[in-house]
Amino acid sequence: MAKKNEAREEMTSEEKIIEAAKSVFIERGFDGATMQEIADRASINKAALHYYFRSKDKLFEIIFGVVLKNMLLKLGGIIDQEMNFEEKLEKLITEYIGFFSTNYPIVSFVISEIIKNPNLILNVMDKTGFQEKIKKVIQMIEEEIKAGRIKNIKPQHLYMNIISMCAFPFLAQPVLCGALKLEKNQFSQLMKERPKVVSNFILDSIRVKGDGLRAK
Repeated sequence: MAKKNEAREEMTSEEKIIEAAKSVFIERGFDGATMQEIADRASINKAALHYYFRSKDKLFEIIFGVVLKNMLLKLGGIIDQEMNFEEKLEKLITEYIGFFSTNYPIVSFVISEIIKNPNLILNVMDKTGFQEKIKKVIQMIEEEIKAGRIKNIKPQHLYMNIISMCAFPFLAQPVLCGALKLEKNQFSQLMKERPKVVSNFILDSIRVKGDGLRAK
């Protein structure tokens, strides 16, 4: 506990505010979070909070933006690499599952805000360039379809299938663990196996007979 307090003392005021805002957002939701509670949790006065960050929207933009930018760096590296479609798909799926696993609290919060504040989410995605990366993934799928290497499926459907299979287990974790009688360590083991399971399932569903994709 002492070490944790010492580490907090070494944080800048901006860092303390961001850490406090993140915890308040996760606990209260965007609409339920107040600048006063964020200031209290960061141990600063409200005037100082407004000095560093003008609004709650700006705080959310910074917090969610940092998470997205970290993910974009990895996704961009995969998309731009010289490798075949199958390899890129497997790496993208692995990265998505790793992202949902390591950022579960903030991702869960963002998902809950999608229905209530979709424009807030879309605004941050647009500013970070996330939508441009999605376009590149869609283009990659379209190229494979035109080349006849995968089935003629709508790229948007394939992308939604991939994201859904990667994200759902984490978003429904409490219910899944209860329904499937899974202990925490058992769920963690399943998530370690999931990148390969999802990759195989997706590739099996889009494979064209006699194409160059790896046979299972």
